[in-house]
Amino acid sequence: MATKCPECGESAVESESHYQQEQKVCTNCGAVVSEGQTYQADDNAGTFLFHDGAAPSSVVQRKYYGFDNKVMSQGRKHGISNIKLLASNFNISKNMQQEAITIFEQAYNSSPFKRVSLEKKRVLAGCCIYVVCRQAGWPITLAQMEKVMSSPREVIFSIFKLLIKELDIEVKTPQVEEIVETTLCDCGIKEATLVEKTIRVVLLAKETWVTCGRQPQSVIIAAAYIAWKSIQNQKKQLNFAKFCRQFKLKAEAAARRRISEIEEVLLRLANEIPWVIKENLNKRIVIGHLDDVLKYEAMLTSSVKYSDAVSSDEENDSEDDNSSSPVATPLLFTPMKRSKHENTGLSIPDEFPVQLVSNSPELTEGDVADANLYEYLKTPEEVSLTSSIYSAYEDALESPLSPKRKKQKT
Repeated sequence: MATKCPECGESAVESESHYQQEQKVCTNCGAVVSEGQTYQADDNAGTFLFHDGAAPSSVVQRKYYGFDNKVMSQGRKHGISNIKLLASNFNISKNMQQEAITIFEQAYNSSPFKRVSLEKKRVLAGCCIYVVCRQAGWPITLAQMEKVMSSPREVIFSIFKLLIKELDIEVKTPQVEEIVETTLCDCGIKEATLVEKTIRVVLLAKETWVTCGRQPQSVIIAAAYIAWKSIQNQKKQLNFAKFCRQFKLKAEAAARRRISEIEEVLLRLANEIPWVIKENLNKRIVIGHLDDVLKYEAMLTSSVKYSDAVSSDEENDSEDDNSSSPVATPLLFTPMKRSKHENTGLSIPDEFPVQLVSNSPELTEGDVADANLYEYLKTPEEVSLTSSIYSAYEDALESPLSPKRKKQKT
């Protein structure tokens, strides 16, 4: 019966022969608990000399678990076998499988993974497969790996973050539209028309920032429901619960919230279509106009941007200004209002050659790339400094030496 290891505490200490001598070694962490004979290299003869002395266990452990030995620890065996099993399930090539094993070996030999449990080493093997697949451009997510590995999400994400941090690996996050087909295939949705329309709805949701900060699976399921509902007969009562029962899905609350957000976007865009009767427009009827919204998406989006830019110049800062739309999508529904600047008592002269981005008809917040948004955000100190510059400019215009005052006198 195996005894407990004094290093890791696992009952994995076994007696094994090593160069014709008995050693008690922990098969979990590789520590040598006891040894009969040790060895010492003789540089002159080029051979190993054995004696009955006590050598440091680290020397024996390094020789015992070197890359040139056939004996392998239980954790390493378990991880490599799990990589091979996942590789066969995902049908990846031998080169990708070997690359995943190499990443696993590097992580296994690093200090953060030496004392982890066998369960976490199994998760580490799955994370190595995920890294290799993402580097090859495969449309796969950690949520799909969670189903395959049958491990808690917290453990998978913690091991994955530790892996990429320890080995300095760059893994590109897949775009939501890239994983639509694989997600729908896992849900049993394989109809080509439904998949194609779902992708278009997902792209619309991405354009209107519905996907920002949200789990892609919930957005995809919501888009699939809306696309499925538009294909079916509108006279039937088609609720989300029936959709989930048909495709054997779990009716999650996050997917219901995404459905409501996408429907609000469709209502706002359909309201810009000339032949749509605005008085009768609601969430049930707007599904019938989904094809028109997707067909004229670019024009409708630009029209909504322009309407928001005009309304932001005309509306005052009142308590119910924020009630115009329940969807918090910066592209369409949250234009910055000039009244915020007017309340500070700051007036910009007509001669000043600077125009605010939020009030510019040519440039709106939706035209600014995410990577450049920080250039338009100001700290309270920067706002105070800008206000003082404007005040100094106004004082300069009122000065007798100002060119403007000289022109008025002449």
